[in-house]
Parts: sequence; structure tokens; C-alpha cells
Amino acid sequence: MERLTVVAEERSSQESPNFLRQKGYIPAVVYSKDFNLLIKITKDKLNFLLSHAFSENKIIDLDIKDKETFPVLLKELQRHPLTEEVIHCDFLRVSMDKKIKVNIPLSIQGEAKGVKEGGVLEVFLHEIEVECLPQDIPSQIEVDISKLEIGKSVHIRDINLPPKVKSLAAAEEVVLSIVSPQKEEETETETEEAAPEPEVIKEKPKTEEEKQG
Repeated sequence: MERLTVVAEERSSQESPNFLRQKGYIPAVVYSKDFNLLIKITKDKLNFLLSHAFSENKIIDLDIKDKETFPVLLKELQRHPLTEEVIHCDFLRVSMDKKIKVNIPLSIQGEAKGVKEGGVLEVFLHEIEVECLPQDIPSQIEVDISKLEIGKSVHIRDINLPPKVKSLAAAEEVVLSIVSPQKEEETETETEEAAPEPEVIKEKPKTEEEKQG
């Protein structure tokens, strides 16, 4: 797995987030079960990191200037509601010999046999939670649907996971299905029939004075 290194600095609780941002830094925190550290990262270093590791499934070597370097995962980004710029981020410190829980995206492979016959693909899960050692975290999990027929589904139990990766989702949970187009049409018809008819506003009848006036 690709390992990126990003340099950060420890920050004081007295340094306000707004002050740091004005100086070109993004405030951040590194945490684990028994660890908590306030840090700051320059915007350019964070942007470089996000261009290569915009997910929680890539291990990052966080180099705390003049202190230490340790592996982390990028867990959360907070963005400005208007500008969408990152204003804070959270890192999870990990131990390479301890299993962790992460969400891994699912990658659908192939075109389903049922879709070729006119069926419709319905996807219910786009990622699943798994447990494994940090070095065994997959970048994605492939789901081959090429043989899937109309009326059939893929469940969690049907997915082929890497040998050292364990799914934490229920085995019977449905990942995706191929439904018949008739079912889709029936659903749309039921929705249309259930929709209330618009109220017709009638013109108020004129009084005798209005007719004469």
C-alpha cells in the first residue's frame, strides 16, 4: 500500500482556529483510545495530502516537526458551509499490529446479465465496514455482477474479501439487486396514483352589485 508522509506542527490550545487560518494553517487533532494531540498543517501540505489520500483507507505517516512520526488515517474533514474550504481535520493514530475498523468503498465490476436483458440495477450499499490490520486495508472491494440475473441479489456473504479482511456487516444484508422493468413501472404507477389531485380553485361568484357595477 502506498504510504504518504505529511509534516505537521504541534499547536497550543491558546492558538485560535481563526488565527491559524489567517496564518495559512489548518487546525487539526490526532487521537486514539489513549492519545490526543493538537496540531496544525499548512494549507499546501494538506491540499497535497487530500489529492492523494482523500479517504480513510490510506495510511499516512504523520511527521510531527521536532517530535515524532507515526501512522494515522484521515478520519474526518470539516468544511466551510459556503466556500467548501477545509477548516479542520481529524486523524486517527493507529498501531500497525492492532486491527481497526474502516469503511471501504465497493467497486461494481462488469455488466449484469439481467441488465442486458432489460433489468434495472439497484444499489443499496456503496461501502461496507471491515476490520483488519492497517497494512491490510484494501483500497476498494470489487463486486462482480456479470452473471447476475433478473430477480437476483448480491448479499454481503457473496462478496469475496481479501484473506485478512473481515466484514462487520450482517451476512444477509443486500448490497445490490437486479429488478425487472415491470416492477419499476408498477412502482412509478403506484406513486402517481397515490399522489393527491391538485385542488381546483373556482372563481368566486359575483354579487348583484358587482354585476351591475
